[in-house]
Amino acid sequence: MSDESAQIIPSLRALTEQYAGAFSLALLNCEEQQAIAGQFGVQALPTIALFVNGQPVDG
Repeated sequence: MSDESAQIIPSLRALTEQYAGAFSLALLNCEEQQAIAGQFGVQALPTIALFVNGQPVDG
């Protein structure tokens, strides 16, 4: 895990708790799931993506 990931993940987990079910946080192990990471164009870590109704939101 990169230093940036180590810093942002606790903040994202806290937001998940604060907003109690308004959104879900999912983490992807890019080393183990390279096909999925490639599917979403992950080129650097950390990469954060927002999905609405199962579809990635652009931008």
